[in-house]
Amino acid sequence: MSASGSIVRCRGCGALVPTEGIPPEHAYIDASPGCWSLFAELRGREASDPGYLAHGCSITDAYMIQHPGVPGRQSSQSVWVHLVGLQLVVERGMRPLDAIDVVRRILVGHPVFPWLDPPPSLGATTVADVAAAGGPDAYADAVRHWARDAWQAWAIHHERIRDLATAALAGTAQADPH
Repeated sequence: MSASGSIVRCRGCGALVPTEGIPPEHAYIDASPGCWSLFAELRGREASDPGYLAHGCSITDAYMIQHPGVPGRQSSQSVWVHLVGLQLVVERGMRPLDAIDVVRRILVGHPVFPWLDPPPSLGATTVADVAAAGGPDAYADAVRHWARDAWQAWAIHHERIRDLATAALAGTAQADPH
């Protein structure tokens, strides 16, 4: 937390985060600066300690779908591809780093994705929970829990996401996400 101890609820995911922080780098990410700073802290852990690195894709996927932003080309694409990443890891048991190749197939040709209305709850587990995990083993458990929780929150869209993931795995990722 911040030196002053002041916290706010993130406008994106609802996590209790420091009031201070760096503003999101992406125009379409609707996160409070303190929340974005916690995400950056997790990314920093991965860069400095190989014990954390294997989970990077899952934390990015979970974070992004908990901060979907507003309807637009970039935010729509972001939600779709990060949901596919989580589907591959959570439901199909794929390693997070391997899911990247499948997601890349989806992005070939820069398809346009329809907006997916976010669920009323984006999941109870947030970046703040993962940031509080101490040590690589606790971190890995927290990331797996976060990924499952964030994926489950979007259950209303699971069938469409599964269809796109299946098409990507079959090599027909140009399948229409509509």
